[in-house]
Amino acid sequence: MDRISEIYNAVLDGNAPATKAGVEAALGEGLAPEVILKQGLIAAMGEVGRLFEANEYFVPEMLVSARAMQGGLALLKPLLAEAGATPAGKVIIGTVKGDLHDIGKNLVAMMLEGSGFEVVDLGTDVSPDKFVNAVVEHRPHLIGMSALLTTTMPSMGATVKALQEAGLRDKVKVMIGGAPVTVAYSNQIGADGYSPDASSAVRLAKSLAGADCRAFPNLEAASLRVPHAAWAACGWATSSLHRHCERVGPQRGAAVGVQRSNLRVGHTAPRLLRTNRSP
Repeated sequence: MDRISEIYNAVLDGNAPATKAGVEAALGEGLAPEVILKQGLIAAMGEVGRLFEANEYFVPEMLVSARAMQGGLALLKPLLAEAGATPAGKVIIGTVKGDLHDIGKNLVAMMLEGSGFEVVDLGTDVSPDKFVNAVVEHRPHLIGMSALLTTTMPSMGATVKALQEAGLRDKVKVMIGGAPVTVAYSNQIGADGYSPDASSAVRLAKSLAGADCRAFPNLEAASLRVPHAAWAACGWATSSLHRHCERVGPQRGAAVGVQRSNLRVGHTAPRLLRTNRSP
């Protein structure tokens, strides 16, 4: 098996040590960092997203694969910067003011990073002003907002309004998501899209940023809202654990940072597909 296939399969299996070792070996053999990134890490995360949508992978599998990918990406980042590699786009992401939930938001951030985006994670309890200041500082293509509580959803609308008042709304696309959020609410507050899960969030981000979006604020490739949930932005909430996860064992739960109490009880652990695949 070649090095790229080793990296690809290690990410699919959520094997962080093997992913890191594969990237180090590939670099030692002279493979270009961008080739390792695109054909190994990004390709594998694309397959993880496909398996999730096919109900073959669940949120725990996505988390461990994303974390394995991040370990390899950390080795490549300085080399990619030296080579002048251009990311697919820049995304600012955060859970809105008053909301401290972050499992789903973190998953979306990792999936976006694994798809070639530069991600600036503002964390939780992010106020409209903090989002506005981040847009001024980082000049992103996209903003992603997550909320798990109905009581914090209005902060999404307040952030869109704050962007408008700051004269920045036409310079950045806005994606929203979370358990209580709907595509109707996205349209109501003037966001550019919504999605029910991390995998479709990646697709939406690519659609909004445009295939060749490189310079702020050149976003003409995606100027309309996305009206359908299949292309909507970020259902990044913990509720997806209840929709898609079966119970995991204590070691696997700890590995992905998920409390067993957050998962449905009384089911067997979801299977991981261990067969070797080539990218």
